[in-house]
Amino acid sequence: MPWLKRNVFLVLGGLIALGLLAFAIYFLMGKSKADAAVTEELDGQIAAFKELVNRPVHPGTEKVNNIQAAKQDLKRLHAFTADLRKHFVPSPLPEKLNSQAFRSYLDNTISELQRNATNFNITLPHRDYWFTFTSLKSAVEFNQLETWAAQLADIKAICEILYEARIHGLSGLKRPAVAPEDSPGTGDFTEYGRSVTNDWAVISPYEVTFQGFSSELAGVLQGFARAQQCFIVKNVGVDKAPPAPSTTPTPIPIQQPVYSPYSSPYGNPYGGRGERSMDTMRYGSRYGLPPPPPPPVAFAVPKGPTFFLDENKLKVTLLVQAVKLIPPKQAKPAKQDKPGEGAGDAAPTEEAAKPADQAKATEPVPAGGPAKAEEPAKTAK
Repeated sequence: MPWLKRNVFLVLGGLIALGLLAFAIYFLMGKSKADAAVTEELDGQIAAFKELVNRPVHPGTEKVNNIQAAKQDLKRLHAFTADLRKHFVPSPLPEKLNSQAFRSYLDNTISELQRNATNFNITLPHRDYWFTFTSLKSAVEFNQLETWAAQLADIKAICEILYEARIHGLSGLKRPAVAPEDSPGTGDFTEYGRSVTNDWAVISPYEVTFQGFSSELAGVLQGFARAQQCFIVKNVGVDKAPPAPSTTPTPIPIQQPVYSPYSSPYGNPYGGRGERSMDTMRYGSRYGLPPPPPPPVAFAVPKGPTFFLDENKLKVTLLVQAVKLIPPKQAKPAKQDKPGEGAGDAAPTEEAAKPADQAKATEPVPAGGPAKAEEPAKTAK
């Protein structure tokens, strides 16, 4: 008892530790049972999935051949994919893309677009317009070669459609920013978001503003519909174009002096400067001089032609999306290593989607079920 009184805190700490240890053992046993139940259920689901995946395909009956039908469906799918890619033809790019090649490609393309605008009598926002690439005008090194080259190809294709429609003037172009050099405050970059990339395509928004009549707008929309590249017009905004500044100078009226024999810088040659000279100018002279000519008569100016149909010039703003498919070699193939994996992956590519019937053709399932097919694997130890 004296020892217990002296070590009462030690005894209490030991009892508390023993109780906590017993509670931990009880909690661990309960969670182990729950984990075993979940593991057993998961093993059952995996076994059922493996059975569905490894189940041989039934060849069908005399009237319906399932394997042959699957082959035909796969051929039609490949033909449809090949035909679909014809409508998503990417713009041509330089083969060996580096900083020097992109510098040459950028300068040649901008010069060509400016020259074609002059040839088609299309006004640009200003004389040295760089078609949204002003920030790269004097650059030497480029850190986004492929993206900038693809955007430049899209801009060139869009401008060719506008030039072919014979628009009156190009008010501006905007493209998505992709690098720190693309400063959003310069007015060359759109506010509708950036390029979006998924497992199959890259979608880039562009904003196009031009001036023209309704016939030019129809020609632009028709050009986007007939283009080899895939352009989707998402929004069309039409407003009245501001009046162009007049270049004709305003005529200054010139008042022609009227000659009179009685007017002289030195006074009246036939009299003084008093009342007699005024009477002489008004009623003639006693010496038989003729009176002054009457003042000129103002005639009415004829009006111009009357217009029965006056079409105002329009300012059109288009939101265009350029869609480019990712090459098949860059798409993510589905995992086929294990039956339990790859269920949530992307769809397989054309190369990964080859018919699986190139292996040995399976025979009809016997009456005993597919479970007998696993017996040789068990005995081969």
